[in-house]
Amino acid sequence: MCNMSDYDYSNDYQSVISSMGDGGIVVCNPPSTSIAGLRAFNFTTDWVNHNFVDCSEFSIPSSQNSSNPSLAAGCSRTHLVFEEAKLSIKYYAWGGGVTCSSTVSAQSGTTYNLKPVISLLECGSPVISWIGATTGYYPTRLNTRIGTFANNVMTWGSINSVLGLIRSASNASNSISPQ
Repeated sequence: MCNMSDYDYSNDYQSVISSMGDGGIVVCNPPSTSIAGLRAFNFTTDWVNHNFVDCSEFSIPSSQNSSNPSLAAGCSRTHLVFEEAKLSIKYYAWGGGVTCSSTVSAQSGTTYNLKPVISLLECGSPVISWIGATTGYYPTRLNTRIGTFANNVMTWGSINSVLGLIRSASNASNSISPQ
């Protein structure tokens, strides 16, 4: 049992939430004075009254340099992306007895990879978008990549890039065909 109230919410924890059925997942980035890396809380609620029932806490394979998480929950799997030291975009998924992790920004052609966002296609495939920069943190492109999960392995398609002064990335999940 965990208690999310143990965290001081006056800090910027970069919290993200995704609901699933009668509960959900919260991922946050506590300050370096607590456990290093991202933390996840799986919570359930009372289906009728939507009151908090239970919570379990678990760690995400991340480090003290992990930041800016983005989260999406599918039917059988929860998908998470985050920055790692502003150099790479990491992906982690769990559910159905399987975990999967990879580096989405590999071969992106940018030195700095920032501010990832994630959404899911109708088939459950993750769509990741992030800001790429080649010099300093000056944003030079918006990168997007789609993943496919098969045989407990995530493979990533080609990186699509839009050049220009990009400040943020956004994806919208769509559950209506065509996607």
